[in-house]
Amino acid sequence: MNYRCIGVFVNNFVISLILPDVTLSFRNGTYHRIGRDRIDVIEVKSVEQLQLIFNDEFLISLRLIECEVLFNKITKGCELQKTTIVYLSKTGVTEALVTSCQKGLESKNIEVHTHKILGSEIVEGRFSNDKLFEIL
Repeated sequence: MNYRCIGVFVNNFVISLILPDVTLSFRNGTYHRIGRDRIDVIEVKSVEQLQLIFNDEFLISLRLIECEVLFNKITKGCELQKTTIVYLSKTGVTEALVTSCQKGLESKNIEVHTHKILGSEIVEGRFSNDKLFEIL
């Protein structure tokens, strides 16, 4: 079974495709290929490269002009200086994606903190960690 998730957030564009042997993830200008034994992080440097990734990897057919608009929006620069990624990972797939994203952000001189949610931090079905919330 394949899962595709597309999310557009304030100043972020994210798309993921989860396949049996690999998870594909595109966040802003960085493409991540996360396999069982290997993680590839590729910085997208051209409109043509972006189009190939969407068309060939994610199987999303985009015209060159559409990719040009996306490319211009995602490469306009990042003003983010630091971020925290809070995540839950039972099988390790999400944790691998977080690690990959962390490396990409740190390569852009962004300070990254991560927090893996523990079972004890789930109270009545909700995440609860007062110390972490104070920091954020």
